[in-house]
Amino acid sequence: MMKKNTILVILFLIIQLAGSAQSDSIIRRIVLIGDAGKLTDGRHPVAEAVRKTIPLNKQTTIVYLGDNIYDEGLPEPGHHFYNEAKIILNSQLAVADSTESLVYIIPGNHDWNDAHKGGLEAIMRQQQYVDDSIHKSNVKFYPEKGCPGPVELPLGSDAVLVLFDSQWWLHSDEKPGEGSGCSCTTKEALTNKIREIITKNTGKLVVVASHHPLKSNGIHGGYFTLKQHIFPLTDIKKGLYIPLPVIGSLYPLLRSMGISKQDLKNRTYKKMVSELESAAGSFPNVVFAAGHEHSLQLIKDGSRYNIVSGGGCKSTRVKKKKNSLYAVNSPGFSVLEISNTKWVTVSFYTVGESIQKTYSNTLFRL
Repeated sequence: MMKKNTILVILFLIIQLAGSAQSDSIIRRIVLIGDAGKLTDGRHPVAEAVRKTIPLNKQTTIVYLGDNIYDEGLPEPGHHFYNEAKIILNSQLAVADSTESLVYIIPGNHDWNDAHKGGLEAIMRQQQYVDDSIHKSNVKFYPEKGCPGPVELPLGSDAVLVLFDSQWWLHSDEKPGEGSGCSCTTKEALTNKIREIITKNTGKLVVVASHHPLKSNGIHGGYFTLKQHIFPLTDIKKGLYIPLPVIGSLYPLLRSMGISKQDLKNRTYKKMVSELESAAGSFPNVVFAAGHEHSLQLIKDGSRYNIVSGGGCKSTRVKKKKNSLYAVNSPGFSVLEISNTKWVTVSFYTVGESIQKTYSNTLFRL
C-alpha cells in the first residue's frame, strides 16, 4: 500500500509539473543583438550562440540593433573591403536560415559611414544588399530609403516592435528630410508617430528599438576610469599604453561635456532622449532596446526598462550603478519573452568559451 501511495504521489507531481510548464509556455520571443559587425577568427560566435541556444520557431523574432559592419558600413562594389563586409553581414543574417523565425536589421552610426559624409549612400547600399541581393524571405532591413521610421511591426496579438533610425536624428550630413517621400521628415513628426503607435498599443508589450540607448552606464554614458586619464589611447586600441597624464585628462573631460554626438551628454543626443521619453509618457509595458555600447545592460528608470544589448562582437567597460539591474562587459545577447500567462521576462546570455544565461528577470505582466 505504501509503495502504491508513493507511485500515486510521484504521478501527481509529474502531472502538476507538466501543467505548470504548459501554463508558462512562450508565445512570443524577441532576440536583441547589437553591434555585431565584426568576425572573430572568421566566425560569428554570438550569431552561432543564438542558433545553438534559442528556439528559432515562428514565435521568435531576431533584431540586429545597428553597427552591422565595422567601421564604415558597406562600401561600394569594387572597394577592397567590399567582399569582406558582405561576409560579415552574411554571417549575421544566416542566423535564422531554414527556420520560421524573422530577422530585422536596423542601421547604426558605423553603418552611416561612421556618421560621416556619404553615410546616406552607405545605408542605402546596405538596405539594397539585404533586401534585394541575398534573397532571404525572412530577413528585412528597416527603415527603408534612409528614412527615420518609425516602422511598426505587430508580433502576434501581444507585442509590437517599433523600429527607428536614431543615427538619422544625430546625423549632421545629408539625410532624407522634407520632400524626400519619407512618412516622417522631421524630428517632431517622428516622435509624434512613435507616441501614436505606443498609445494605440496600450496593453501590449511595446519594444522601441534603435541603435542608440536612452540610458547607459558605459563609455557613451560617461563612464571613465583613472586609466583613461593616464592612458587615453587605450580607448582607441587596447594595447596603446602610452602615458599622457594631464593631456590625457582632456579626453574624458571633453567626452563628459558632450563633444561627440555619439555620447548621451551631447545636446542633440539629450534632446532625442527627452523627446522619446516624452513620447512614451506614463504608458506601461514600453521597453527601450538598443546597442551602441559594447556591453549588456538592464537599467530601470522609474517604471521604465532600458535594455542595452551591444555585445554582438566586442566588449567595453560598464559600471553597475543604482539604476543597474544587470551590467557586464561581455559579448552576448538578450532575449525578451512573453508567456501565455502574459508574464514578460528578459534574459541575458554571455558568449565566450561557453554560452551562459547569466541573468533573468520578470519585468511585468501584460
